Amino acid sequence: MANVLIIEDESKTADTLKAYLDLNGHFCKVVYDGYSGLGMALSEPFDVILLDWMLPGVNGMQICQKIKSQLNVSIIMITAKSGENDRVEGLELGADDYVIKPFSLREVLARVNRFVFDANSKSIESLKLLSNNLGKNNILAGNAQLDRDSHTLYCGSVNIDLTLTECHMLSILMQSPGRPYLKHDLIPTLKSGQDLEAESHHRVAMHIYNLRRKLTQINCDFTIKTVYGQGYALKFITKTVNTK
Repeated sequence: MANVLIIEDESKTADTLKAYLDLNGHFCKVVYDGYSGLGMALSEPFDVILLDWMLPGVNGMQICQKIKSQLNVSIIMITAKSGENDRVEGLELGADDYVIKPFSLREVLARVNRFVFDANSKSIESLKLLSNNLGKNNILAGNAQLDRDSHTLYCGSVNIDLTLTECHMLSILMQSPGRPYLKHDLIPTLKSGQDLEAESHHRVAMHIYNLRRKLTQINCDFTIKTVYGQGYALKFITKTVNTK
């Protein structure tokens, strides 16, 4: 079960989502405008937020950015914008996932359930790693250290939490900086096949954008670059020094 906040100004859409998610074991609250939604998101604990892109007063992108600057909560954008640039913009501003209107209720439920599963798996896998690989789960690269036990990335005096999948992907990339990896190497649970190719690309792109954002937040001296035709690789950032 998850605590879900729905911020959606179309009352019929919002009420239908709430009824369906409640019926499937979640506990939902609904807010029909952006200002009230932002206030509730920052004052009450939620596991997942379903956030409409187009809201009166303050739009979903502004709300998403504000929430992510203060909280570690999963945000699924609900949008009628289907263009790649729009989706990328949402991911870069902090959204964890998105669904495009008109959407299937089953699809929304599946995406909510996935974030709940990832959160639960994070705690379980952390205990497994600690017991099975004690002392073997810290990886260093540049000015950062990844603790695979707690799924935490440290950079100097600051740190940031990663999801189980993000930790797994970054662990692979940090162990071999510069080496490109295909998406199936980064997420072993992905399956090959034409019918799953689009979803596979979507999942990897989502995690890569979130990782890039988190690396920037704690000022790591490396990032994740797209190596066209080869996949993704960890690359160190060359910083210029002003000698004047």
